[in-house]
Amino acid sequence: MNLFSSFCLLDAAINKRIVGQDYSIENIRKKTEHGINLHSKH
Repeated sequence: MNLFSSFCLLDAAINKRIVGQDYSIENIRKKTEHGINLHSKH
């Protein structure tokens, strides 16, 4: 796991706490992959 994906996991955890949504592992994984895809395009 690289630093960028770690940041995405942290971001998901923060969002869960603020918004109060229930993030499953699958949702976090999708968010991480989406973030990496966006990151790699630049």
